[in-house]
Amino acid sequence: MKTMKTLQKQLQMLSQFLVKLSKHVDALSQEIDKNQGTQKKVATKAVKKAAPKKAAAKKKAPKKKAPKKKKSGNKTTVHDEVLAVIKKSGDKGLAIKDIKEKTNLASRQISNALYKLTTKGTVVSVSRGVYRVK
Repeated sequence: MKTMKTLQKQLQMLSQFLVKLSKHVDALSQEIDKNQGTQKKVATKAVKKAAPKKAAAKKKAPKKKAPKKKKSGNKTTVHDEVLAVIKKSGDKGLAIKDIKEKTNLASRQISNALYKLTTKGTVVSVSRGVYRVK
């Protein structure tokens, strides 16, 4: 029976210790909450003081616009070149590789010109990669 009494005493002491510990933890958490509240106030004050400094930052200079290119009447555009080559081909139409050979333009330039001409309705696609005048 001694063991039972000693176990009860130990449990009672442990229970008292846990109660004290829980009170101590509560006190620490309240203290932390107070400190965080004051830190937030200090941080907002610091931000308010720092805000005018940001406003004083240098402004970026406006971007310079590139001068507009003047079109001269003598030069033909890529669209005009592609359209002229397709017109010469007749009703059959002309493949992209043939347009490239006759105009000496880059593939990208030709595809862009064909896209613009088809959206305008001046050129029609006969089949894949083959175009003719409408």
